[in-house]
Amino acid sequence: MQTKHWKRRASVSLSTLAGLAMTATFAAGAANAQSSASATVTAQRNALAQLMLEENRPGAACIILKRAGGAATADANSLYLLARCSDASGNTQEAIAYYRQLIALLPNATRPRAELAALYVKAGQPGLAGPLFADAARVGPGDEASPIMQNLAERLGANDPAALIAGTASKPWAIELFAGLIHDSNINGGPTSDIVPAVVGTTPIQFRLVPEAMPKSSWGANTSLNGSYAHRLSPRFSLLFQGGVSRTDYFEDANFTNDSLTLATALIYRNQQHGVSASLQPSIRYIRQDSRLQEANTGVVGRVSKAVIHKVNLTFSTGYFDRRVQVDRRRDAHGLHAGLGVNTQLIPDWNLGAEYVLQREHANEDVFSRRTNGPSVYAVWKARHDLEFIANYRYTNVTYDKAMAFFPDVRDDRQQTVGLTALWDVSRWAGRNLVVRAQYMHARNRSNVAFNDNQRDIFMMGVQTRF
Repeated sequence: MQTKHWKRRASVSLSTLAGLAMTATFAAGAANAQSSASATVTAQRNALAQLMLEENRPGAACIILKRAGGAATADANSLYLLARCSDASGNTQEAIAYYRQLIALLPNATRPRAELAALYVKAGQPGLAGPLFADAARVGPGDEASPIMQNLAERLGANDPAALIAGTASKPWAIELFAGLIHDSNINGGPTSDIVPAVVGTTPIQFRLVPEAMPKSSWGANTSLNGSYAHRLSPRFSLLFQGGVSRTDYFEDANFTNDSLTLATALIYRNQQHGVSASLQPSIRYIRQDSRLQEANTGVVGRVSKAVIHKVNLTFSTGYFDRRVQVDRRRDAHGLHAGLGVNTQLIPDWNLGAEYVLQREHANEDVFSRRTNGPSVYAVWKARHDLEFIANYRYTNVTYDKAMAFFPDVRDDRQQTVGLTALWDVSRWAGRNLVVRAQYMHARNRSNVAFNDNQRDIFMMGVQTRF
């Protein structure tokens, strides 16, 4: 009976916040004989912590739960969430302690044993994991234990991306190195307001977010290295190999330090006589935060461009992508995108362009599936031989397929991004191909779900060299 009770409770906790609230309320009333009001508070607290986990803010989730008692709690869902947020925050030993307390509370439960075993393997203690896996298989029914074992490799995380190996410098090569300072006004993606209206059942409520969930600003250091190599196959066909690594270290909060690796190969066709060019480019990108893999993205993009009149090109692009979100597999998604753009250099010293993009994304859970569409424009102005300005603007409408728990309306976002870049060539004073780069980006996401309504300002300045 206890096994079935935990199975129902755990599966609901991992699915929706609404289910979590109802289960937590039931558990508090049945196990602890608490009042209805107290059970509702526990359910709302757990729901808010679960929401923080879904938004990849495990630190805030742990703070919410610990302020309400932490390890002293006898609520199974609270302990389970504490174990998850501790693990996601990198506090493996703390997560192990919570799982052990949960197993003592529910001795016949399968899931906490299997997940604790996974933590032991992750911590390099496989000897402690074996007995727990055996207990999980013995205690729980086969239909519950089997999916846990199948997902074990995913819980342990994928390997880090291989290091990018640069070749020897030669004429087909282009290598660019940048190093500079960055200031980010919202490194954690915090909302603009600490009050989040929601609905539990039919009752309107308001979540008040803890200070740790609000926007955090920080200075940091950014470095990037990009390289490319072109290999000509024939007068019209060539191959282009590209790779890049980037890293941002934040001074105020190292937990948000991130890095990425991107690799791509393109088959390019050019017919100058007819003004036609085309390319087919597969790519892969890894993104990490705090030395933990966050996402692995793969995809392929096809592009065809045609000169319609002198110095005016039309471009059509389409592609497929697959995204694996290591920290939350429910967000794993795949989809298609297509775009139509125009580019012109009719005005001397100016390069102007615009594009409209449509994208359809299917996630493992419908609450994360979405449709996006919107235009973007850009302008490049060569003010002097040593000074260049770049401006761009993008507007995106994002509509999700299914409403989130506690929020009755389907999430609908309006995103606006403005970017400005200045490139000043100081080679005549400081050396060949040395450029000072200054960049500013403003991003505003207006959402009907207050938790996702946010804005961000990023300023970056440094030097880059190309050879």
